[in-house]
Amino acid sequence: MGEFLRKTPFVKLTLVPVATAKDLESLKAQELTAKIQRIQRERGVANYARAVGIYYRDQSIEGPIPATAEEQLVVLRAREEVSEVRVKEMLDRRSGATRELLMKAEGIPAERLRPGEAKTLPAEPSDGRVEFAITAE
Repeated sequence: MGEFLRKTPFVKLTLVPVATAKDLESLKAQELTAKIQRIQRERGVANYARAVGIYYRDQSIEGPIPATAEEQLVVLRAREEVSEVRVKEMLDRRSGATRELLMKAEGIPAERLRPGEAKTLPAEPSDGRVEFAITAE
């Protein structure tokens, strides 16, 4: 990409960060882990599996309680909401890192790199990414 942009000085690039199902699942896991670690700190629970069980019970989920912490985590992760703010922060970091790489490693001037509108594709199973759109403006 850098070589192409260096050879075509009138072309500008729009960077479009994309979040996918994998990204959303990762954010859910991070949020859930933070909540469980908070229980560990606030309630003095050293054992992570025990803290998972406490958090699970605190959620008042109907039905039988899964036998293992791993099974409880699966249920909890499925119920976890993804914060739009966290998604935006992740997409901003992703776009910023790509922009910095193109500027510093490839020598592309900042004015040729434009921010695009971020996309969230929750049904797409592939990895998150930054898509490029070429413009001649």
